[in-house]
Amino acid sequence: MCKRLLCYLISLVMFALLSACSDEPQSKDVQKEPVQNNFKSTSSSTVAESIGYESHLPFKLLDISEQMYGDVNAIAVKFSQPLKSEQLFTSLIKIQPHLPDPVLTKDGRTLFFTGIKPEKSYQIVVDQQILANQGQWLPEASEKTLKTRAMPATVNFEVNGAVMVPGKVDALPVMSV
Repeated sequence: MCKRLLCYLISLVMFALLSACSDEPQSKDVQKEPVQNNFKSTSSSTVAESIGYESHLPFKLLDISEQMYGDVNAIAVKFSQPLKSEQLFTSLIKIQPHLPDPVLTKDGRTLFFTGIKPEKSYQIVVDQQILANQGQWLPEASEKTLKTRAMPATVNFEVNGAVMVPGKVDALPVMSV
């Protein structure tokens, strides 16, 4: 009798723990308060305010590293200020072996070069002629050799929570990397 009660109690606790799990992120109600700043701005736009602040910062290359861009690995080139988007970045940042044209992030501070291969060395040369939105040039050219990380082989199901009806579905789609 005691074993049966213990089994029921454990089952109840496991059910309670598992029912609290969910694939959906839980929303948190956060109240945003306006941030006070010490500089004057003629525009109410936060972009305009940040540009006013950035004009006092030196323009420099912050980092060259391998990072995720969406679902793929990419080489990220980060700067301290937003870049002028009209520039021809493939002529200002040379990568060997050659990669496709980079993607500039919304904030304009990071360029992502996709199409990289695992466990491969890339030579990255950043020209001094890159121009920030504020009209500043980089103080010096930079060069870095980056070796991308290994990508272990993986196999996953392409769907989550599929229901297999006997006689109707013979298999699930599988994705391998």
